[in-house]
Amino acid sequence: MKDNVKKLTNYRISFQKNGNTLWEWGAAKRKFIFWTCGAAIILLALFFCIFAFTPLKKLMPGYPTHAELREAARKDAKLDSLDNQINLWRQQLRNIQLITSGQEPVVIRSDSAYIEQIDAANAELWEQSERQLKEIVENGEMENEE
Repeated sequence: MKDNVKKLTNYRISFQKNGNTLWEWGAAKRKFIFWTCGAAIILLALFFCIFAFTPLKKLMPGYPTHAELREAARKDAKLDSLDNQINLWRQQLRNIQLITSGQEPVVIRSDSAYIEQIDAANAELWEQSERQLKEIVENGEMENEE
């Protein structure tokens, strides 16, 4: 009876070589497997902590250096200033369009809510000009058909 119990507590590790045969790599007891898995988990946690909380993370591929971080921050600031410049140009274009249509120009402010309002007005004006262009094209097509 003891022999049967011992055989049941051993675990065999085997791999499938090809479709029909198995290759037995070894046999281990439950306690050995438990300690091996526990040690692997502890080692992984240790390596994670070492790389996450020390300067060693800079050695990992794909981790940005200080120079790359500074360059990214500089490019982000430049992108933001270019975005503000584009919004200013849109406001100026809107004012030119208002002046050419005989309306009063709008005072240019740098207020973000005002910029969103101008963007909405620009979108509205764009839709109007698209509708007018479609009408012109349709009328031109009708004249060409006659």
